[in-house]
Amino acid sequence: MNDFRVNDVSIASRGTLEVALARAESAQRPGARVGKQFEALLSSLLVKEVRSTLENGFFGESTGADTFNGWIDDHVGRMIAERGDLGLARVVDGEIARRVGAEVPVDAAAAAQAGVVGGQS
Repeated sequence: MNDFRVNDVSIASRGTLEVALARAESAQRPGARVGKQFEALLSSLLVKEVRSTLENGFFGESTGADTFNGWIDDHVGRMIAERGDLGLARVVDGEIARRVGAEVPVDAAAAAQAGVVGGQS
């Protein structure tokens, strides 16, 4: 195992650190990542459908190709969501907040791009 130490904390892998950070963030703001998670899931499904139109996929029909194709679908889907290219996260988070009466932090750049003024649509 490739353990390394940061400030006297042993970290097994980058994945472990990402999981720990995600848990800490969601504990501070419950439901804050629902929109991003939904956008990543939908984006991954869209990538999978587009890839299925290719004759042999990205990796051909060899052993393990399904696994690699699944990884690429998930990775590209997460990157689309991180960039906010579809804009679904903002819409989903806004709708959830509206229904529960909470306030959603507005990303100023995303709001300007969408034509939202002062955090209200």
